[in-house]
Amino acid sequence: DEFLVFLADSPAEGAGVVEMRIAKSVEDWNSAGHLANFELSLSIGLGQWQDGMSLDDILNEADQKMYNTKEARKRAAASALPNFASD
Repeated sequence: DEFLVFLADSPAEGAGVVEMRIAKSVEDWNSAGHLANFELSLSIGLGQWQDGMSLDDILNEADQKMYNTKEARKRAAASALPNFASD
């Protein structure tokens, strides 16, 4: 699922604080073991409006950052798997 949060009148630093709080909440939930063999994952993309940007520009920026985070997580998980290829 994807969710959108607008932080009106908040600088990028404020958005970063919110991002860290959300990530900490997800980490705490996962650590509590609410559901056996299930873990929440989180990918966040932040976008900041600047003069001349449209709503689509901001959403595209945030979306691209979110997908980059997801891809980096997938690559990290794949590289953690054992390599059974023979030389």
